[in-house]
Amino acid sequence: MDGEQLTLRRTAAASALASRTLSRNDSQHLLIVGTGQLAPHMAVAHCAVRPIRTVTVWGRDASKAHQLLDTLRRAGLADNIQVRTEPSLSAAAANADIICCATTSKEPLVKFSAVKPGTHIDLVGGFRPDMREAYDALVCGASLFVDTAEGAL
Repeated sequence: MDGEQLTLRRTAAASALASRTLSRNDSQHLLIVGTGQLAPHMAVAHCAVRPIRTVTVWGRDASKAHQLLDTLRRAGLADNIQVRTEPSLSAAAANADIICCATTSKEPLVKFSAVKPGTHIDLVGGFRPDMREAYDALVCGASLFVDTAEGAL
C-alpha cells in the first residue's frame, strides 16, 4: 500500500471525524484553504460527514485553485455540491461554516475578524514549529481540540 496515500486518507478521515463531532450539524459551506495533495481528500471527507452544498477553494496560486476544482469535480462529490474558487481569503472565510486549512504556510492566513461565530476551523497543515495557518487572535478566541498534545506543541 502506498504510504503517502495512506497518510493523506488517514489525515482526511481524522479531520472529518473531528468535524462530525465539533462542527454544527447544519454546516453547508466548506472552505478549503490550500491546493496541495491533501486538499481533495479533505473536501471529500468533510462532505461525507456534513450536508455540504458549497465547497470554496482558496489558494495563493489561482491556477492551482482552478486545477483543484477540476479534481474535486472528478472526485465523486455529489452532483448537488457547488465547487468554486474565491480570490479573497477573508471573503471566503466570512461565508464558511467549516474552514479546512491544509497548507505549508509559515505565515498566518486566517484572521479572527474574517470568521463568523460558530465556524469550525480545521488546521492540519502546520505540522512543524515554523508553520502556522491562523493568527494568534483566532486561536486565542477559540475552543481548541488537538489529536495529540505532543503534535500540537
